[in-house]
Amino acid sequence: MTNKYLTKWMAVLLGVLLLLLPLAACGGSSATTAAPEKEADATETAAGTEQETTSAEGDSVVNIGVTNKLSTFNPLLLDATEVAKYAQGLSFLPLVELDSQLNFVPLLASSVETEDNITFTVTLDEKAVWSDGVPVTSDDVIWFILNLMSETIGNSSFSTFYMFKGFDDETGQVPDGTTEVEGLVRVDEKTLQFVAKMPISLETFQNTFIRYILPLPKHVLGEMSPEELKTTTWFNQPEVVSGPYRMTEIDPAHYVSYVANDNYFRGRPKIDRLNIRVRTPSQILSGLKSGEIDFVQNTMAAVPQEDFAAIAELDNVEVAFDNPVTSNLIFINTKKIPDVNMRRAMLLAIDRQQLVDGLLLGNGEIADGFLTSASPYNDGSLEPVAYDLEAAKELMAQVDWDESRVLDFKVNSGDQTFVNGANVIAAQLAEIGIKVQVTPLDIDTLLTDAANHDCDMMAVQYTLAPVDPFPDIEWLVAYGDDSWTCYDNPEVTRLLGLTQQASREELTEYYMAIDRIMQDEVPIINTYVLASFGASAKRLVNAKASVYGFFNAIETWELVP
Repeated sequence: MTNKYLTKWMAVLLGVLLLLLPLAACGGSSATTAAPEKEADATETAAGTEQETTSAEGDSVVNIGVTNKLSTFNPLLLDATEVAKYAQGLSFLPLVELDSQLNFVPLLASSVETEDNITFTVTLDEKAVWSDGVPVTSDDVIWFILNLMSETIGNSSFSTFYMFKGFDDETGQVPDGTTEVEGLVRVDEKTLQFVAKMPISLETFQNTFIRYILPLPKHVLGEMSPEELKTTTWFNQPEVVSGPYRMTEIDPAHYVSYVANDNYFRGRPKIDRLNIRVRTPSQILSGLKSGEIDFVQNTMAAVPQEDFAAIAELDNVEVAFDNPVTSNLIFINTKKIPDVNMRRAMLLAIDRQQLVDGLLLGNGEIADGFLTSASPYNDGSLEPVAYDLEAAKELMAQVDWDESRVLDFKVNSGDQTFVNGANVIAAQLAEIGIKVQVTPLDIDTLLTDAANHDCDMMAVQYTLAPVDPFPDIEWLVAYGDDSWTCYDNPEVTRLLGLTQQASREELTEYYMAIDRIMQDEVPIINTYVLASFGASAKRLVNAKASVYGFFNAIETWELVP
């Protein structure tokens, strides 16, 4: 399946959804009330933060610290960043979500089934209602998707809807005002079917599509045109929600504030008010220590490695290392560096274990390709290439290389840990005659340059969902000139196609084969895989930081003395 618009969608996805850890927002606010009016000074005293656990009204309040600034609160404009998805999902539940054990669990849906990987039947929870008591129905889901993919809104983050019948083969869009398509079938009030044009695995259907579908109340917004839905201020204070919390105020660069949904169909949350606070990475430790921050999730906050030990020693905080799923990947432009022996030499010349020990303080691992130790498809049979400077020099002796040429290596300036690491890598590559200029860029510029192939190498933190690496691998190494790597291998394309109708054992075989090709041809270098770090206040019970599933039962979170 090759589609230029899927490439655009993946460019957004990779840049923001999968680039979870390194983004550091500008400035920090230190809130003293449940719903702040403006940014406060980050150096407030402990006395000034006491209201963060009890509001002026006596309500219980929990503050979640993130280092990624927020974008829109309109699910129709969801840009696929995880922080936006989770912030919106607190008010508008997705159909399904992953739990901490990497199982898909129902939220708005009660079941998702397929017999042929073409037709997918989604049944909504019979108890699911909007906060005004009106049932959540299949009509809400279909109406939402048809507006999401309307020509006016045409959310490029969901261009993969081209894979379903009735959606444009190129853009995935439908004309404004479309009320039904062949690929979305209303079976009854609580049941609908998605009908694909081609086989899609159940894992891909759930992970790539319906994890990101956050239905809206048609009975409230149904009279609005796509243009009105795109620009309405209704989402700044939505009156009707399906999730555990209703958003009451937002300043995207600094915070989002919520109040509990008294009519949440899974049970009213025990925490009355909730805030997502945007902080700089350096403020996370002090926020946890003072009690200003109660919860730090593993992929929405870039906690500096050097602060891990200090946070672990705090008496009021419990830390949580979760599965290593986020890699710092170097993407090599194979059109600009076409000699495979040179790419192999680069892999041999980088002392990745030194980077793990020195930069990550040992909190990480080394892998080749895409599968980390957390992947259910990694059988452990692929040994990562070890650092071998002499072997690297021998390979470079076979390469026709102009040693006066300088490679442009662009990295994310928001990930200072890897900026430091990139300079180490440049020094190591210099030992085999490859000159490298490291250029830190803000994330938007970095992604633009990568999409335009305006670099020889680029690096970014990247999280592949362990249960469904298919869409990411396809974008990165099966799209030729449309991908960051410009890499194309018919065998990789063939193996990826087989994954869409494969058993678990076959998936292991196919994905391991792809990783062996990555190790041999080196269009990417997996510099290291981070052991994700999260933390929560000990007084906050039933809340455990993890890569996935941390909000699934947020209604059970509770503050204790």
